[in-house]
Amino acid sequence: MKLRLFIVSAIALFLFAACKTNEANYRAAYEIAKQKSMDGVDEETYEKMQRESMPTKVVADGDTLRMMRASVNVAKYEGNEDVALKRYNVVVAQFKQIFNAKAMMGRLKNQGYNAIVLQNPDPSYFVVAGSEEKKEDAVQVIEKLSNDKSIILKDPYPCILEPLHLTK
Repeated sequence: MKLRLFIVSAIALFLFAACKTNEANYRAAYEIAKQKSMDGVDEETYEKMQRESMPTKVVADGDTLRMMRASVNVAKYEGNEDVALKRYNVVVAQFKQIFNAKAMMGRLKNQGYNAIVLQNPDPSYFVVAGSEEKKEDAVQVIEKLSNDKSIILKDPYPCILEPLHLTK
């Protein structure tokens, strides 16, 4: 009986010790995730993209606005094939799941906004209330959003997103 109890205890101890996560496991998972987000991009370019995507401040018509630059394109989904990406995009939210971004885009369209969804390589999905060629037009979209009480935005939104490939 004692031998049986000893064997069961030894097996249980082995199983609990074998299932423990450790720093090496976390590091390996982090490196795999980092490599996936960098797919097709060398490390120097990836770090530059990360630095440039940090929000900055810009003054337009006397207003200080958040502005960020990122490598983005129009997200690919049915009904979005003919959307043209412009230089100044008023972002109202960011999601990890496209269905959440599409749901918010639908709500914005119902409120009269020309909403689209942009995607970066991570992938993260940015919901855009308006895509404009001029900064002043983007400011007007932000003012409309600020006055629209039916749309609740969380900090740091709204902000202007400028796609890296359209930056002059």
